[in-house]
Amino acid sequence: MRVLATSLLLLTAAPAWADVKVEDPTVYYEAAREYMRAEKWNLAVEQLEKSLAIKNDDFRVWIDLGDALCVDARGVRYGTPERNERAAGSYRRATELNPGSARAWNNLAWLRAKTRTAPDEALEAAHRAIEIDAARA
Repeated sequence: MRVLATSLLLLTAAPAWADVKVEDPTVYYEAAREYMRAEKWNLAVEQLEKSLAIKNDDFRVWIDLGDALCVDARGVRYGTPERNERAAGSYRRATELNPGSARAWNNLAWLRAKTRTAPDEALEAAHRAIEIDAARA
């Protein structure tokens, strides 16, 4: 009886590891990529934001967030100024994390050129993308 009581005490005193939730940002990122392939942009944004809430230093996630934000719920590319500004911020964050990402600079340039906002930023971003691409050739 004493052994049983001691065992029960030890079991109840141990932390409930099964209740500890460990979130993997990759799970959210992969779900977002699936939503992007299915053109479910708002769902992709939600998943990318969850991934970034856990780990916010992956430049690829920031680029994909920018890409998903560039398309509104109706499927219209560069549809709303608010989403476009959030997308620009995402691309900028990606370039801060990885200044050698031609894709981030290119996408920022296209966003600014297509929306006719910040033409100086569009040109600078386009030049950076070209320089990076030329250096890799």
